Amino acid sequence: MAPALHDWDRQWAALRQRHGALRDRLPDLAVRALKAGRDGFKTARTWAARVEHRSPHENLLHCCVHKTGSQWIAALLDDLVTYRYCGLRRFQYQTRLPGGFDPRGLRERRFDRALPAGRILGPLYVDHEGYRTLPHTGSRRAFFVQRDPRDVLVSWYYSTRYSHVPLGDLPRLRARLEALDVEGGLRFAVDHLEAFGAFEALRSWARAAPDDASALVVRYEDLVGPEAFSAFRAVYDHLDVPIPDDALRALVDAYAFRRLTRRAPGEADARSHLRAGQPGNWREHLPEAVADRLRETTRDLAAELGYAD
Repeated sequence: MAPALHDWDRQWAALRQRHGALRDRLPDLAVRALKAGRDGFKTARTWAARVEHRSPHENLLHCCVHKTGSQWIAALLDDLVTYRYCGLRRFQYQTRLPGGFDPRGLRERRFDRALPAGRILGPLYVDHEGYRTLPHTGSRRAFFVQRDPRDVLVSWYYSTRYSHVPLGDLPRLRARLEALDVEGGLRFAVDHLEAFGAFEALRSWARAAPDDASALVVRYEDLVGPEAFSAFRAVYDHLDVPIPDDALRALVDAYAFRRLTRRAPGEADARSHLRAGQPGNWREHLPEAVADRLRETTRDLAAELGYAD
């Protein structure tokens, strides 16, 4: 039974990526019913899975900013293979909030009570201080996904304008971008992401995580690159999730960009939530004037994070 359950996880992830636009055409009631059915099945399938190893930690946390492959990584953490080697199911607190999203900026996301113990928490869009001050009673391990802020900018622009599910303030943002040309829209995106705290969140993790033994910073570029297996091996080792190498290779391959989208990395589809899957894509889409504005706004954040021009 287990192989069939693994296949269901992976087919569902591929279906969401290849036909994501269908969601906008379905009535809200139908979308809610599909999500409820999916969540119920995810819970039930764990009953049929043999847990090989139980996590010694109260929680494992997947921390990030937006546009760092968060839903893609969440799919790997949701996969039954991950569950078998930690015994923890994933919990995303935002889906329990009114409207299914957290309206606070990333520097404002502080929590006065602990999130559920015995779960993988994430994606948790938060700066390092938000993670550090999240109430907890037992041990925990976290990883934060870093990405070149120029690629974050371009990815945010295209997903907000074309592909992202219209939750919260997104319809207003989409209308604003549609009223601007591409360069104007990218300028608007710089100001929005700065005000939202995305750039400072990236900086906070880069500066604080080296002194935080509970947290690992991993580059998005490594997770999607030719050394993806090694990058995910480092993540799972840090989380104390001892998936054997052959199972981890199969897991990483099952969620590779080419397999999920049937497109080669770099072959862009502006209306797909997995748009291009190619690090450095900003070079093709970011006008020099906008790149200068981003550099002035973020005080050379890209260089501070280790990304070359």
